[in-house]
Amino acid sequence: MIRRTVVAAAAMAAMLATGHALAQTKVTFRFSDTEAEPMRRALDAFEQANPSIKVDMQRLAWPDARAQYLREAAVGSAPDVVEIVYVWTKPFGDAKALRPLDDLIAKTGIGVKGWSDFIAASFLGDPVIGAYVTGNATVGIRRASMANSPFTYGDVQDRTLSEIHDVGERER
Repeated sequence: MIRRTVVAAAAMAAMLATGHALAQTKVTFRFSDTEAEPMRRALDAFEQANPSIKVDMQRLAWPDARAQYLREAAVGSAPDVVEIVYVWTKPFGDAKALRPLDDLIAKTGIGVKGWSDFIAASFLGDPVIGAYVTGNATVGIRRASMANSPFTYGDVQDRTLSEIHDVGERER
């Protein structure tokens, strides 16, 4: 045991001395959707843009996901990032299985605008946000209904929509 520890320590020291140390951060991402190929392509693009980060993509079937994530979180072995159904948010929060994002939201200034729209549209099945405020039943307070928005993540990525609220806010 001591010999293995010394050999491992010597190997690590040699790697550090020659500059061959692993400079990558490994992130475990687990999801349950069936679109593994498009997800892998998106993660490959992410890794290419962020060469110091390696994403280990794992799939877990939906019927097993909720119980598995909660079990892993309870013993501290959950993946770094998981895809969960938004209706799991409260039970996961109650189980302390989610990381609070308040500090990151405050640090980045991204705000939380839009989440209420998403939740309202999802639960109420109404893709027009704020029609009661504006009297406009087609787009409400947004530039487009959430059911047929012309905006894509590409618009945000290429800076066509560069302001925090550009994606959703109506032009004034």
